Amino acid sequence: ISTVNWYANCLMYRSNSMHLLHRFGHLFQQYIVDMYAKIEHSRLGYYVLNQKKMRAELYSGIQDAVYLNDNDMTNLGWQVIIPSSFLGSPRCMRELYQDAMGIVHYFGKPDLFVTFTCNPTWPEITNSLLGGQSASNRPDLCFHVFHMKLEQLMHDLTKKHILAKVVAHVHVIEFQKRGHPHAHILLILAMADKPPEAFAIISRHMVHELCGEKVCLANVPLACYMKNGRCQKHYPKNA
Repeated sequence: ISTVNWYANCLMYRSNSMHLLHRFGHLFQQYIVDMYAKIEHSRLGYYVLNQKKMRAELYSGIQDAVYLNDNDMTNLGWQVIIPSSFLGSPRCMRELYQDAMGIVHYFGKPDLFVTFTCNPTWPEITNSLLGGQSASNRPDLCFHVFHMKLEQLMHDLTKKHILAKVVAHVHVIEFQKRGHPHAHILLILAMADKPPEAFAIISRHMVHELCGEKVCLANVPLACYMKNGRCQKHYPKNA
């Protein structure tokens, strides 16, 4: 059994248990953080001990240094290659970025920007809290409910096409300062669902106007600081 599977079992909510761990408040959250650090340390340790299996010599910094005629060979050290399979690693983030740019290159610019935020007062959360608890005491419960609702939302958007027919999409999950997650979703629509009439309405009512004609914020003239007669954020932008 893996480390992550073991701790997932420890966090499992069971109807025939006292759930002492889930009642510890901030101490429970500290326990989750420590578990995550232990899991990440275990995964990184695997990559350190299995560099040969990953053929890390193909990335050898020594070969690169020799190729670049680097005379100072004393500061090369021992290089450990973290592959893209490690979530959050530079290679992982670079691959995800390149995938997103490849989608945009093939399908065109996104048409809809959708933000989906966790609501700590959802009945699925409040009805599952133990006595005396608030949503901030149960980040595991909040994210579990959020993830299920996000999956349903993505199904409605990409399979049922409740807004329009979606040909490509990208989304990312972030966490707010208070701990609740939210997702930013980019949707690229089919050409048949992008009529000129809809674009004209959005352009007329929702596009940032020229700075100077109207203030950007109430009672704050030139709030976005005009530069050379144009908005610092380059509005209005070309379609």
